[in-house]
Amino acid sequence: MMAVAMVATGAGAAPAMILSGPALDRHGGRVVGIALVLLAVTAWVATLSGSPAALVATFVAVGFAAGGTDIAMNAAVSHAEEGGRPLMNLAHALFSVGAAAGGALGGLGREVGLGAPTVMGGLALLLLAVAGTNRGSSSGAHVGISTPGRSTPRITRFLVGIGSLVALAFLVEGSMFSWGAIHLVDDFGASPGLAGFAVALFYAGSVAGRIGAHLRGASIPPALLVGCSGVAAAIGAAVLAWSPATAPAVAACLLLGVGTAAVAPTLYGIAGAGAGDARGASISTVALVGYSGFLVGPPLMGLVADAASLRASFAGIAVAGAALAIGGSLALRGRAPVEPADGNAPPA
Repeated sequence: MMAVAMVATGAGAAPAMILSGPALDRHGGRVVGIALVLLAVTAWVATLSGSPAALVATFVAVGFAAGGTDIAMNAAVSHAEEGGRPLMNLAHALFSVGAAAGGALGGLGREVGLGAPTVMGGLALLLLAVAGTNRGSSSGAHVGISTPGRSTPRITRFLVGIGSLVALAFLVEGSMFSWGAIHLVDDFGASPGLAGFAVALFYAGSVAGRIGAHLRGASIPPALLVGCSGVAAAIGAAVLAWSPATAPAVAACLLLGVGTAAVAPTLYGIAGAGAGDARGASISTVALVGYSGFLVGPPLMGLVADAASLRASFAGIAVAGAALAIGGSLALRGRAPVEPADGNAPPA
């Protein structure tokens, strides 16, 4: 039943991802606040579901709110970059920190005996507080005003192409998140604690990679940055597939985190930088294509594991990392490091 609910989440997210970027282009930063309120309310209501049908319905709503929040925040960051330095990798680093903190707080609450509605209610109050600071009042930022931006996503060959690169990165990330700890326990004999530590290493690598890209990414050509990211992901997955020992496999989780860290934020930044008032519409396209990696990766890993083994699944992830390295090097060849464009820049 939970698997069905998770599919429902993806089904809810897709239409919101289509709508939210263009909505921010047209209506400004208040869209972020609205999306956060919806996410807080739907996430809390989901904990009250009393039947399988109600659970699926609420997960569709949670997916819609989460997908909308994701794209609205990325579009807002892209607009905030206008006339300033790149911020996308820093924003995604903070997202990783928040994901880790939310998981830790939720687990702690359950450990001390709090019910799911109480735990999620507390987290929902935090979201509502953040929503209150996102009412479209950003001084000097494009997100604070309404604009005549597009009302639908922008579909171009280039945007679909870099969205496919994001999909490869998300395929690696989603597969590691869903199967990494299971692989370490089942195939390497790691303890649950060590497997949990490996997942934490993955997130630590993600945060470190994004902060590093924020600090140094403006001086690195995107083709080199994405190409090296793919190489790191391929090596990390290959170690998980073929290592005979546990220690290298655990260390490989850190490398996978670094390898996937900067791909999506860097490509979102590229999508938005030259799109003028249609930044959100452009990011919606890239993110929607990229999201397919999250949807396809974990189930595909499971199918390969059933047919062969999880080692074979991670061998496939190594191939995806290599494809990311090659595809990124080719698709972004000749592009300069991302510099935020002014609001009147022509579409990319």
